[in-house]
Amino acid sequence: MRGRRSSGIWSLILLMVAGFGLITLNLKKEKAITSLESFALAVLSPVHGFITGTTQQVENAWEGYLDLVQVKRENTKLREEVRKLREMANAGVELQQQNRRLLQLLDFKEKTQFDLVLAQVIGVDSSNWSRAIFINRGSRDGIRKDLPVVTHEGVVGRVIEATPDAAKVLLITDPRSAVDALIQRTRDTGIVVGDDARHARMKYLPLESNLKTGDLVISSGLGGIFPKGLVVGRVTGVTKQKFGLFQEAEISPSANLSRLEEVFVIAKGS
Repeated sequence: MRGRRSSGIWSLILLMVAGFGLITLNLKKEKAITSLESFALAVLSPVHGFITGTTQQVENAWEGYLDLVQVKRENTKLREEVRKLREMANAGVELQQQNRRLLQLLDFKEKTQFDLVLAQVIGVDSSNWSRAIFINRGSRDGIRKDLPVVTHEGVVGRVIEATPDAAKVLLITDPRSAVDALIQRTRDTGIVVGDDARHARMKYLPLESNLKTGDLVISSGLGGIFPKGLVVGRVTGVTKQKFGLFQEAEISPSANLSRLEEVFVIAKGS
């Protein structure tokens, strides 16, 4: 069965070759087409059309494949360009925000009489019993224990440890922190101590003090650490005990202690 089929295929191929040969030879000699050639042309025309159509389909498919490959390459290139543009945009936004912060710090430095050392926050103490940050300035830069740390917004805390290249700063919201302060409006004095991650409390305020929500709290200059007049925060609530000699005020720090990126260490006064 296979032999007959193979023989038939070869016969068809020979017939196609002979037919095309006769037609080509006739065209070269510019003779009229014979009946045999007409028969061959009639038989071979559908085959020729099939071959031509198949070849065209293959060419179209190949061109379509090449087009898809090119489109994929262009899409990959466009995605990479979009990624780079996004990175540039993000870098631009970050640079703009940093410039704004630095301009605010520069303005504060120009208006103050203190000798300030600019430092970057490089870490946060994540323990439950401590609220502190780490800065990239240390004893090589003149940083030592108990120097006050501030921003243009207000008091941050004080240095509690210093190595040659870094220092640890205790925030004013830490329970171990204590800042001698006064109510700017009434001039009543007290001690601001840490309460929780976002608040502090001002203790030992006289019972007769007429405290109001929104009163500004500043450093009193007592205690030998924080110079007088630094902004500490504002009163957000007042607690009066039925029995006792003092009242307490809840304080919201003026400096945003959860988003510190750059700070000033006050090295000395003028």
